[in-house]
Amino acid sequence: MEKPDDKRGIASSSPRHSGYSRREVLGMIGAGAAAILSGHAVTAAPAQAAPAPGPLPKRGGVLKLGRRSEVAGFDPTAQPAGNYQMVFSMYDTLLTMDEKYHFVPQLAESWEILEGGKRIHMKLRKGVTFHSGREFTADDVAFSLKYTQDPEVAANIMAQAQIIKEAKADGKYDIDFRLDAPYSAIMEVFDNLFIIDRESVATIKTKGIGTGPFVLKAWLPNTKVILERNPNYWKSGQPYLDGVELILIPDAATLAINMESGTIDMAYGLPPTDLRRLQQNKDLEVVLAGYGSDYNDVLMNVTKPPFDNIKVRAAIAAAIDRARFAKNFYAGFSEPVCLPFRPGSLAYFEDQAKRWEFNLDKAKVLLRDAGIGAANVSVLVSSQAYWMGSDTQAQIMQADLKTIGFNVKIDDQPQAQARPRWQKGDFQLCNHTFSKANKDPLTLFTGARPWVVNCKMNVTQFCSEKYTKLVNEASATLDAEKRRQIFREINEIILAENFCLTIAPGFRGYVHHKRVHGAEFNLDGFAILGGTWFE
Repeated sequence: MEKPDDKRGIASSSPRHSGYSRREVLGMIGAGAAAILSGHAVTAAPAQAAPAPGPLPKRGGVLKLGRRSEVAGFDPTAQPAGNYQMVFSMYDTLLTMDEKYHFVPQLAESWEILEGGKRIHMKLRKGVTFHSGREFTADDVAFSLKYTQDPEVAANIMAQAQIIKEAKADGKYDIDFRLDAPYSAIMEVFDNLFIIDRESVATIKTKGIGTGPFVLKAWLPNTKVILERNPNYWKSGQPYLDGVELILIPDAATLAINMESGTIDMAYGLPPTDLRRLQQNKDLEVVLAGYGSDYNDVLMNVTKPPFDNIKVRAAIAAAIDRARFAKNFYAGFSEPVCLPFRPGSLAYFEDQAKRWEFNLDKAKVLLRDAGIGAANVSVLVSSQAYWMGSDTQAQIMQADLKTIGFNVKIDDQPQAQARPRWQKGDFQLCNHTFSKANKDPLTLFTGARPWVVNCKMNVTQFCSEKYTKLVNEASATLDAEKRRQIFREINEIILAENFCLTIAPGFRGYVHHKRVHGAEFNLDGFAILGGTWFE
């Protein structure tokens, strides 16, 4: 397998605040009370010296970014593929994580972790305004958290956000977050908590207003989104571009042609086979952003026959040819796995991660033991760059499952239809991609819908007291080695229950012309374009 390049996290040509690492924050949570008693508050670290100067950014120009998925409105709490380039263009978070897993201040200038990790006090940046011209204050942070926690909103990070029990403004520029108990991955919540304008939330789906580097000028549905420069952006000098156009080009071949011809400046959503080919073009640069954040999976609704039978789920697991999918779809950029964690994660154990097998004879025996003969089932997919690779995976499954007596109907739906069905668990099988896998393991278990312990939120409907108990223990445990052993036990449940079959790690594949500089991509593979400029 080819190793991904260095642009998996945020990379920038400008100096960045170093912040604190995730490991340091864990120590702070454990020592928070002692730090306060000794008079030392836990805050963001001071900025490091600027790197050696490079070419100075130039102003002007409109970046034309082609992608295969339409935006699903302008609510940043919804994060399907069509929104990956929109959210950080229009909105900001309180902090971000860089490629070294340091927490970097954004709308929050500094923070203190107090009371043993049960209270977090943040000082907010002054002088920030929303696109409407209204000043950003602590009340907007409290509102944004409450909005993200609302089940009716169905935010991607709802379960994570609900760990925070209260957010209370302390004046205009200070805010307190309170938890019932310490949560070892709490700072990662703020990496994905987008701040929205409380006074315009009623129109957020069509006219989103944030504090980000670009302002929504026009949305031409099924054509493009036009963003223009925010002249009042709080990052000095940014954005450098006059604007960004997010152009919908659903067909991969057409997108590639537009990229090679120079009609567009950047492309997102090309199949890995195209990325491999475009690597040979001297005028283009291929970026594998957010490698290991996404994984392809096969979901089984454990309440729908025959997948309510654990032996049937085990049979499907044995009948999935992971290696063929990784080779055919990812063109050598990925590898087959059976657990959602990469090397280096606290939850990664090589013996568990490589326990997968493709064994049709074993699958037949398991089905016989389950008393299941031939069956007609359907698999929900969305091939139009929403769940990347889901159609390829379904075709491989269809052929292999036929040999064990399962006739698979491929139910290919566009994003607008596939997403609400997936959210409600309205499927037997679903070929899907989940995210949030390359951060703290708890972020996956509280933020990715196939893995959450909340039975009503888990799209597979999987529910287990032991699974919930272990995840809660990992949340409350600060000792790294103890957490590691807890995650090993969780992995055994995942491998035994087979409610979500992890297939292969993915990435957000971008291509841009080499005349484009300063494009950033966070750990989730979302584009950050405020510092982008043309040569």
